[in-house]
This record gives sequence, C-alpha cells and structure tokens, in this order.
Amino acid sequence: MSATQKAGLIPFTLEEPEFDQNTYFGRFRAFQKTSNPVFAFFTNTKIDALRQLLEDQKKREEIQLQETGDRRIPLSRKEIKTLRTAQTVVSTAIHPDTGEFIPWVCRLSSFLPCNIPIAFGFIIAAPTPFNTIFWQWINQTYNALMNYGNRNATSPYTTSDIMQSYLVAVGSSIGVALGVRRLLSGYSSKAVGARLIVLNSISSFFACSTAGYLNAFFMRKTELKKGIDVMDPDGKVVGKSQIAAKKAVQQTANSRFFLAFPIFFPPTMLYLIEKQGKMPKNYYLKTLLEVSLISCELYIAVPFAIGVYPQTATIRSKDLEAEFFELKDAQGSIIQELVFNKGL
Repeated sequence: MSATQKAGLIPFTLEEPEFDQNTYFGRFRAFQKTSNPVFAFFTNTKIDALRQLLEDQKKREEIQLQETGDRRIPLSRKEIKTLRTAQTVVSTAIHPDTGEFIPWVCRLSSFLPCNIPIAFGFIIAAPTPFNTIFWQWINQTYNALMNYGNRNATSPYTTSDIMQSYLVAVGSSIGVALGVRRLLSGYSSKAVGARLIVLNSISSFFACSTAGYLNAFFMRKTELKKGIDVMDPDGKVVGKSQIAAKKAVQQTANSRFFLAFPIFFPPTMLYLIEKQGKMPKNYYLKTLLEVSLISCELYIAVPFAIGVYPQTATIRSKDLEAEFFELKDAQGSIIQELVFNKGL
C-alpha cells in the first residue's frame, strides 16, 4: 500500500468525469445530479466562488502534470466531494460555450421548480379552450426558453432569429398538442375508469412528445443554417459544420420525445391508488397527491431523456464536410474523430 493510500488520499483529476459518460446509466446518474433542484437556489456569488475553486484546481493539476507527467493530485474524500459538487453546480449554471451564466429559468436544476407550477395549472384549470391554449402557451414558452438557453452557442443568433424561431416553435407545438387532444377526445369522452386513464395518458404522450420535438427543432434551426463549432480531441476549434449541427439538433429533438415517456407514471399510480381504495376524498389532498406524483415524474424525466445522448458528442471526420477530411494533429496524424457540444 502506497503512502498516499495509507493517508486515506485518492488520486484525483477534474479531467475524469464522476460518472461514465460512455454508458446510459452513467449519463443518467450525471444528469440526475445536475437536475437536483437544490442547486437552483445557489446564488450567482456562490456559483462564482465554486467556479474559482475549479479554476484553482485546474491550475494545480497543470503544475502537477508538468512536474510529474500525471495530472492527478492526491485528495481526501471530502475534498473530492466538494470539487464534484462544484463541477455539478457550475455545469448547470454556466454555459459551456460562452462561460456566461445561463438564465435561471433555463437551468436543468430549475426544471422541477419551474414545471411544478405549470403542472399544477394544467391540473386545476377547467378544460376550456382558453385554459388549454393558455397553459400550452406557458408550457411551450418555457420549453422554448430551455431549448434556447441550452443550445450550442457557437452559432450566433440575431434578435430576428430568436423571435422567428420562438413564434414557429410555440405556434406549431400548441397546434400539434391541441390537434392530438382533439383527435382523441371522441374516444376519451366515451371511456371510463382504467380505459379513460390510458387514453388520457396516450393523448398527453403524443401531444407532449410531438410538441417537444418541434419546439426543440425550430428553436435551434439557426444552428442548422450557420453550423456549429467542431473541435479536435484537445478542444481546439477547427471549423464550423452544418452536418455536426444537424446531428446536435436531431439528437436534442429526439431527447424531447423520450422526455414524454415518464408521463405515464402519474396516471398509472393514481389508477392503482384508486383501485386500492386509497384515493383521498378531500379535493386539496387529492391535488397534493397529483402534484407530488408529477414532481416525481419530472425528477425522473430529465435524466431519463437527456441521458440518452452524451452532451459532448463525437463524429468521424469523414462524416463531416470535405474540409475536415485531412485535418492533422500536432504529430502529423490524420484526426479520425472530432467533438462538439450537442446542447441539452
């Protein structure tokens, strides 16, 4: 046993992710930690202090690398836990492309606090056309903000780009959501009990998944036109690619489809509770139960969906535009793979 091990220290570097990003379960755990609503209430001052802590650690690791050839530094478990928490908080609050604060409402850690009021509005609002359109507008506006706030920011957006994307994204999303609900309303109006729960779940799933897909696609369509930065394995930007942008936007839009799957959880649980005769008779207790189940669904939904693809994606050079085919690294070898920020 080495002296470091005897002292209870563990070789550590920020370069190694806390969870394996090459597996779905690893990405699920990473995004589950990132979407922790506790981090939503960290002040910008505290986040800046955590960012500085990470910068100081990176400097120490660079010195260690130059002196020993190994950037890992022996640290205690407590020190590692502090650094990992700092990494998580900074990743949810600071945009990886710009280094600027992501607006609070757009952070993954804010997903639960922002969506609970929206879910509550859907539950308590009478199912009138006005209420349906209003809450769909609120919901899809929030989705548009999330998609824009977590885009790949290497492709600049003009005010006109943002407004056009917003109007098309929200308009198409609301239209699809209302269309799907109307299409299935004839069936659900005749259904009762378990069949009604199943139909409502199916209706909500198709409405939310299709609307979410369109919202993500249209809010980031500027990237498709202008391309996004692609980098070599060392993080050096080597150019802009529309093909990489297409892959980034497509994967993000796909994840919104998966984001709708957990929507089956609350109605299924409510049905089982009702079958057991445990459903609260009191309106407020019943509403509290519904909101609690939806909160559980929302907490699961983010890592379940966002973890399908890694945020930092790779693509073969030969699958990009011709200008990337013959790129060489510092040793003169052809670069086989390039990386880019997919966005969230």
